[in-house]
Amino acid sequence: MKTSIALSLFLACGVGFAEAAETAPAPTPAPTPAPTPVKIRKTEITSADNWTITCTWADQANAKRHCAADLKIFQGENGAQRVVFNWEINNPEGKISSFIASPTGVLIGPGVQMKVGDKEVKKLNYYACLPDHCETVVPIDEATGKLLSSAQEADFTFQAANGTAVKFSVNLKGFEEALAAVMK
Repeated sequence: MKTSIALSLFLACGVGFAEAAETAPAPTPAPTPAPTPVKIRKTEITSADNWTITCTWADQANAKRHCAADLKIFQGENGAQRVVFNWEINNPEGKISSFIASPTGVLIGPGVQMKVGDKEVKKLNYYACLPDHCETVVPIDEATGKLLSSAQEADFTFQAANGTAVKFSVNLKGFEEALAAVMK
């Protein structure tokens, strides 16, 4: 008899716990505050010969200036100008990044050939192709920065889908100033 009373109490308690678990609301996690979008307090656009330098200051305490530089080559077509080559240098989080955006319709495998002065040709690989352009990284370490700063011109050669080489000769006038602004 004691066993059946104990079993009845156990079962009764078990049912009670199950019912309590079903009806008790689940604890809700504390809401995480949405990140506050950065508001730009000031934008300054200057040029260094062929380069456009855009610097912004955020409207936050102790905000640092952030600059990017770009060089664009335009081609006229049916009375309109379109960008056929865009080289951008940026400095997110204190590390220089640089990429070139070129038109689509290129062979991916050969990448982009970069030649600066009489130095050896460097192969740059594509890392993305979007509907309107393809991108390749141009690594700018200290040695490459000095080389590009001292050169007059750099040649970038792409392979069109039909195998034809398409070469952009880029006047590097202003590169040193643009790089210095981005690195500040």
